Amino acid sequence: MASNNQQLNISAPANMLDGTLGKASSNRNADVSIWPKIRLGVLLTILIPLSIFGYFRMRYTNAKAAIQKALVNHDDLRAIALIKQLEQDSGMTAETCFLKARAYRHMGDDASFAQYLELAAQLGFPEKKVYNERMLRAAQLGELGSELTSKMESVLAGSETEFEEAACSLIYGYLDANQISNVFPVLVLWSNQDKNTPWVPYFYGMLAQSQRDWAKSLEAFGQAAKANSDFVPLYRPLGVSYQKTNEHEKAIEAFRKYLQSNPNDSEVVAMLSTSLISLDQKDEGLQLLVPFLESNEATDEMRLTAANIYLDRNEPQRAIDVLGSISKLWPEDVGVATLMSQANQRVGNIEAAKKFSDVVAAGQPELQKIDAQIGELQRGIGDTAENNYQLGHTLLHKRSREEGVIWLKQAITRDPQYVKAYEDIVIYFTRTNQTEMATRYQQFVNSLKGTP
Repeated sequence: MASNNQQLNISAPANMLDGTLGKASSNRNADVSIWPKIRLGVLLTILIPLSIFGYFRMRYTNAKAAIQKALVNHDDLRAIALIKQLEQDSGMTAETCFLKARAYRHMGDDASFAQYLELAAQLGFPEKKVYNERMLRAAQLGELGSELTSKMESVLAGSETEFEEAACSLIYGYLDANQISNVFPVLVLWSNQDKNTPWVPYFYGMLAQSQRDWAKSLEAFGQAAKANSDFVPLYRPLGVSYQKTNEHEKAIEAFRKYLQSNPNDSEVVAMLSTSLISLDQKDEGLQLLVPFLESNEATDEMRLTAANIYLDRNEPQRAIDVLGSISKLWPEDVGVATLMSQANQRVGNIEAAKKFSDVVAAGQPELQKIDAQIGELQRGIGDTAENNYQLGHTLLHKRSREEGVIWLKQAITRDPQYVKAYEDIVIYFTRTNQTEMATRYQQFVNSLKGTP
C-alpha cells in the first residue's frame, strides 16, 4: 500500500508538469501564429494609404497628360473641361490656372486669359512663365511691333513645348503685320527643331491659301494631317480649300471634325451650311443656321446663306428680315443688295427693290475687275499701297469683309503711313463690334494725322 501511495505521490507532480509544459507550448504556438497576422496588419496599414496615394497620383498624372495633349492639338474646350475635372478631384492650383489661361489664350478669350493668368501668379506660378505667356498673347495680337522678334527669342530658347507656343505666336504676329518674308525663316528653324510637327505644313498651307493656290494648300494640309490627325486647327482651312475646289463632301467632313472641338464657331457653321446646300441638303443647312439667327449672333455669311434658302422656298419676307441688319451696316454690299432687291420685288415693294438694284448696278462693274486685280497683285504687277487699298476697299464694302481686311493690311505693309487703309480697317472693326481692335487702329489713324 505504501509503495502504491508513493508511486501515486511521485506521478502526480509529473502529470502537473506535463500540463504546464503543454500550456506553455500552446501559448508559444499561439504567439507564433499571431505574428504573421500582426505583420500583415502593419503592411496593410502602410500599403493601403500608399496604394490610394498612388492611384490618385496616377489619375493626376494621366489627367495632366490628357490636358497637355489637348493643348498641343489646340483642342482647347476639351482642355478646359479636363482642367475643371482635375480641379474637382484635386483642387485648384497655380498650374491648373496657368493651363486654363493658355487654353483661353489659344481661343482668343482675353478676359478669361488675363483672369486665370493673374490667378496663377497669385498662387505662386513661376513669374518668368507668367511673363512669357503674356508675351505670347501680345505677339499674337501684333502688339510688340518692332520688338516682336527680340522679345520672343527668350521664349523660343525654352523647352520643346514652349518653343512650339512661341514659334506659333511669332508667326501669327508676322502675319498680322503682313511681314510674310519673316515667316519662312521661322518655319525652317521649326522644321529643323521638330520634323514631325503639323504646324509647319499647316502654315505653308495657310500661305498657299492666301494666294488662292488651293491645290498647293491641300497638299500642305495633307502633310499636316499625316503628322497629326488630331490637330484641330487644321480642319478649318482644310474645309475651306475643299470648298473652293467644289469637293463639298470632303469639306463637310473637315468642318464637322473641326466643330467637334469648336461647336460655337459661327463662321465654320456658315461654311458647313453652304457646303450642305451645295449638295442640295438645304433643310439640314438651314437647321444649322436657325439657332444663330434666333439669338441674333449670325454672321453676314450665315444671313446671306439663309436668305438664299428662304428665297428658294419663296419666303421673301423672311429673306428681308434676315438681311435687314446687314443692309443697314453695309448698304453698298452687292451680294446683299441683290438678294434684297429680289425679295422686295416678290413682296411688291417696288421702290425698295429699285433702290437695291441701283446699288447692284453701281457696284457690279468694280466686282467684275476683282479677280483680274488679285491676279496682277499676286504676280507683283502694280503692287503698290494704293492698288492694294483699292482692292481691299472694294472687297470690304461690296463683297467680303475678311478678305477686304487682308488686302488693306497688305496696303499698310507697302506703306505703313497709308492712312486710308487704317481708316477702312477701323470701319470694319467698329461695324463688327470689335471695340478693342477698332480703338487700336484708330490710334494709328490719330498718330498719322497728328490728332490726339
